[in-house]
Amino acid sequence: MDLTTIKRKFLLGMYSQYRQFDQDMQLMFDNALLFNTNNAPILAQARQLQQFYRLGYGEIVTRVERG
Repeated sequence: MDLTTIKRKFLLGMYSQYRQFDQDMQLMFDNALLFNTNNAPILAQARQLQQFYRLGYGEIVTRVERG
């Protein structure tokens, strides 16, 4: 999974639930951790993006679920 695929799926309306989007994002992060070595720059970037995403996603879900 990659950001280009996630963006395409989003623009095509392929996510009917926000949790589907989250699953694809998490798959992308999992793949980055699995397929890159500990000293790879992309791994550090993936971890930073994952932290940023988790904070933002949590806030959005809270707002949506409150109505």
